Amino acid sequence: MARVDLNLHPDNQRKIGRFLARMVNAGIRLVVTTHSDLIIQELSNLVQLGEAGERGRELATELGYAENQLLRADQVGVTLCTRGTLEAIAVTGDGFSIPTMDDAIGDLDYLSQRIYGALHES
Repeated sequence: MARVDLNLHPDNQRKIGRFLARMVNAGIRLVVTTHSDLIIQELSNLVQLGEAGERGRELATELGYAENQLLRADQVGVTLCTRGTLEAIAVTGDGFSIPTMDDAIGDLDYLSQRIYGALHES
């Protein structure tokens, strides 16, 4: 198994998410593992756009997404593996979220703001 997201620029990680969606829409069944929050967020965005009907398609076009990149919630299954346990993550019209990744990113954002504020705002 190859790690396609390893050392990729963030923009290219998003492109991988869009590529995976095109493959799914072409009828290819995939099993993907990643720690890339950017790929995960991009796939979640594609589900939100795909589930939003005509407004979602219009917004997708406006934002530079192709119609064959949009996903439905029933096309995506998400499972979180933590310490040897598997947990199904709900995929809805609002996309999906991985709590452990969201927490880590939230912590990093807090620390970055706190450091910047302490060092540059007096």
